[in-house]
Amino acid sequence: MAPQKMKKDSGILLQLGHTTPRQRGFQVYDGNLEKFPYPFKNNEVHLINAPHIIEHINYKIIWKFFDECWRILKASGQLAVSCPYAGSSAFFSDPTHCTAFSEKSFAYLDPDYAPYQIYKPKPWRIEKGNPVWHTEGNLECLLMPRK
Repeated sequence: MAPQKMKKDSGILLQLGHTTPRQRGFQVYDGNLEKFPYPFKNNEVHLINAPHIIEHINYKIIWKFFDECWRILKASGQLAVSCPYAGSSAFFSDPTHCTAFSEKSFAYLDPDYAPYQIYKPKPWRIEKGNPVWHTEGNLECLLMPRK
């Protein structure tokens, strides 16, 4: 997700995973993203950029991943995710992709949508105009924690 679309404010700017190019001013956390908790305090991070990370998180713990991001984000923070669209050749071409997302997947995180009631992870708000699907097969979504 383009950094100019994301909020800039005080607090840690965190990039999950080792991706290139690195965003200027972002701290990179390249630890095991399936092992919780992450080495950050509650409400310490202002922005999490997670480019092409969530499709690599095991589907059995995907809600724990979002809950951990919720824990470390400030109430005014944002989580920017991007991933290949479920069913696209971009998703199926990488054998390490294990969790598929469509634009409807993010409704499971937002209490304003009926699917949230199924798993009830920590509550998020899907930013207006999101998720965004791109013709090359990528999906982007900007989320804010509801705290």
